[in-house]
Amino acid sequence: MSLAFDKRTTATSSVLYIALALWCCFVAAPGIIAGSGAFGPFQLNGGPISGWFFALWFLGYLAQFGVFMWIMALVRQQNIIWWLVASLLPWAIDWTMPVNPLFAAVWIPLTLAFAAWILMATRGEESFKEHAVHAVGVVLSVDQPYMNVVINNVYIKRKVRLRIERSDGTPPYEGVLNGLFMIGDIPSPGDRLPLLVDPANPQRFQGETA
Repeated sequence: MSLAFDKRTTATSSVLYIALALWCCFVAAPGIIAGSGAFGPFQLNGGPISGWFFALWFLGYLAQFGVFMWIMALVRQQNIIWWLVASLLPWAIDWTMPVNPLFAAVWIPLTLAFAAWILMATRGEESFKEHAVHAVGVVLSVDQPYMNVVINNVYIKRKVRLRIERSDGTPPYEGVLNGLFMIGDIPSPGDRLPLLVDPANPQRFQGETA
């Protein structure tokens, strides 16, 4: 099982490297090209802007967002902050670097740092799954937040208090799972949820997926 996991992890990591590199290129390319003066001077005070300029922005935004959706499918995580950054960062680059190319000294490192954050978080998640202990979480209660946050019109956030029963013989204990659940598939008290638990940190656990 470990060998199969290692092969799958290696393959996923290789594709993820490629996807993140493509995303960085698509995010930065429109701002860099426009900042180089390829489409003439750019002004925010109402001056004329080339139609090719807008076409470049539009295609670049669609390309980076499509690649980012691919990245999220690879990492299998739903991180609100990641989606927010991926939505806003291209706009920041596209509307500042053409005005002053020196903004590249700010946005390019931030773009690379963001990609590195996704990569490191994904590798940490893979390491966790490799060493995790299987468990069952018996739902004790489900707390609804003051505001319902719906992601992609599919997932909703809930705080679930569980009694955790591990497969390695550790006595049952309680924990809280802050997770995203599909609308219409929110657990109820008494439900049993398959979990993965970090043996080094019993309070670090997550729902087990196929």
